[in-house]
Amino acid sequence: MKSAIEVRNLSWSYGEEKVLRGIDFQVEVGKFYSVIGPNGSGKTTLFKLISSALELKGGSIYLNERDAKTYTKKELAKTVATVPQNTAVEFDFSVEDIVMMGRSPYLRRFQSESEVDLEIVECAMKMVDIVHLREKKINGISGGERQRAIIARAIAQSADIMLLDEPISHIDLRYQIELLDTVRKLNREKGVTVVAILHDLNLAAEYSDKLFLISKGEIVAKGSPEEVLTASNIEEVYGLKVNLVENPETGKPHIIPLYSQF
Repeated sequence: MKSAIEVRNLSWSYGEEKVLRGIDFQVEVGKFYSVIGPNGSGKTTLFKLISSALELKGGSIYLNERDAKTYTKKELAKTVATVPQNTAVEFDFSVEDIVMMGRSPYLRRFQSESEVDLEIVECAMKMVDIVHLREKKINGISGGERQRAIIARAIAQSADIMLLDEPISHIDLRYQIELLDTVRKLNREKGVTVVAILHDLNLAAEYSDKLFLISKGEIVAKGSPEEVLTASNIEEVYGLKVNLVENPETGKPHIIPLYSQF
């Protein structure tokens, strides 16, 4: 198995607060993984360390079997595309300009975009249905539309690995499914390795080859959706009793919460 991401004994603290504790895992090239777990369990911090948005202090990270510390900024940008949880943009660029920023790792200083760059950007906007927004200012569109623009930027980046931190959190149900379908298509047809933080456990089960379940800064379960999404794991981590049934269309586990009597 060739690994796209390998994390070894990764720990991280904010001051005295330990956020990650001795994390170890491998992400196989060309697979779709989801990271699940309650708020505050360290998922976003993990992504920031993988993408070098935070400086690594304890442990090691390898990208495509190469130490992440040895990558230049441009090399890293060609390897890992990130869709952050916070998609706010400080400057009011057009939507098309935002998506074009995904091509910056491939351009020399002061070099103009080529026809190839323009075609890639056009394709990325079509994939997430924002072509009609191309001239709109990024801060003049809805949060869900802005989220799709940031995902288009990541697609235009043409990286080997895509990290998505809650990519569907501000999007209505139709676009949630369409975006996850688009990301899975990139994964299946282009071989892009995908790791997504998802709060919807049923969608994580449907789209993922494998899951990592994180609680209190530790991975408490990893494996297929069937192996990770058990009633006992969910009760232990989320404090919620559930029934699990099989989705008759896909065979994947489907979670039904058991509500208390009021």
